[in-house]
Amino acid sequence: MSEDFLQTAPIKINNSTLYERLGEAISIGFDYQMWCFGCDIKRKEGNLLLDFGFRKEFPAAIELGSSRYSLHIEECGCLYLWGFAALLLCSADCLCLKRYERSPRYGNSNNSPFVCWRPNDLPQLSFPKDHNQCDRATELLSRIAQLFLSYEEYVLKVTPPSYRKRCLVSKPKGTVPLRKLGMEPIDLWRTLASPT
Repeated sequence: MSEDFLQTAPIKINNSTLYERLGEAISIGFDYQMWCFGCDIKRKEGNLLLDFGFRKEFPAAIELGSSRYSLHIEECGCLYLWGFAALLLCSADCLCLKRYERSPRYGNSNNSPFVCWRPNDLPQLSFPKDHNQCDRATELLSRIAQLFLSYEEYVLKVTPPSYRKRCLVSKPKGTVPLRKLGMEPIDLWRTLASPT
């Protein structure tokens, strides 16, 4: 896979693109991004997600599950991050990227915080079903890419030049090699941030 397929504008979510190279690029890029978030959280100099403006939240003492990070987005809603997924809640719509899946899931939701600490707690979402849902899912994917891009640019600004490269190469063997994506995650987010 190489970057050239992303240059064939416009990028648009639909069932065929998600099963082809765009879906594969999203899956690989998102997996590496999640790995990098984990590195940023554990960084000995301090948690970069918190420095960027995310808030760390924990399940109630009586609940089992993973902590999550949330970032309030003034003009939209909220971006939630867990070790297993990212979900953008924007107005009445949401888009979820699940780790190790190639297809973002779309659905309607209210714009209030929800209880989700485990993968099974995620709202029931599906592939976009019609032209309008495909358009909206494309907009939301672009918004997630813009947020990830802003975050990655922040990381590049506040860390030594080699920091992000070290994170990327520290990913355990047995995972899909980054060279299969043909670019670093920041380049994928840059491309998806302005899909048309």
